Amino acid sequence: MKVMRARKGKVYRNPTRMLEIVKIGGQCRFVWNHFLALNIETYRETGKFIFYKEMAARLTKLLHTEDALIGCPHRPAQMTVQRLDRALKECAKSKGKTRKGFPKFKRRSANADAFSFVGTEIRLADGRIRSPVARSETVEAERWGAAQNQ
Repeated sequence: MKVMRARKGKVYRNPTRMLEIVKIGGQCRFVWNHFLALNIETYRETGKFIFYKEMAARLTKLLHTEDALIGCPHRPAQMTVQRLDRALKECAKSKGKTRKGFPKFKRRSANADAFSFVGTEIRLADGRIRSPVARSETVEAERWGAAQNQ
């Protein structure tokens, strides 16, 4: 049985690779804003939202046609679409005092651009993290502790 864990850490930034990481964060923000705008427009016209299945189909086309998304890894963009789908569904089903707000457009920020990878794409060993984007970067030890891939 595999145990899935989420880990959070700070990557010591290598200036040459930092540009790659910042670029992917910006591309994921672009994907979020694009599909949120598309959902708002579709809702105004039809009264319905576009959910994950249709957004994922459009994402594949978007990654190949949009100049701003050249070189964007597919999984972080796909996970961004999944998060937007979840946010739209939670907004639609929540009611009363526990009502969640409608998702907002993401703006450019030095600290807020984020993206995710699936656990099988990330490897952690000896205080270093290996990912398809960062290749190998040093990770802040006290946040990660003695974590191991399981």
